[in-house]
Amino acid sequence: MIYHYDKELGKVVEGAPPPRTSIDTPFHIMPMFQEYRAVGVDNRIVKTRTEHKNMLKDHGFIEVGNEQSPMIDKKREEWANDERG
Repeated sequence: MIYHYDKELGKVVEGAPPPRTSIDTPFHIMPMFQEYRAVGVDNRIVKTRTEHKNMLKDHGFIEVGNEQSPMIDKKREEWANDERG
């Protein structure tokens, strides 16, 4: 079963929500990065997003949800070949 919240009725109803015709939510502003200790890795203090990304890269980790699909690279290659003729 699929349910969604109907603003007009003020309750959750059965069925898929209607298609969106406009963007009614504001853009997302990421909160300030909070430093943390990389326990289980090398105990370094990570203070910035850049340090976080570098720490992941240094240890061969991939942040779940941010990994790039191999299909994206394949599609880019196909598009480049299509543009060349």
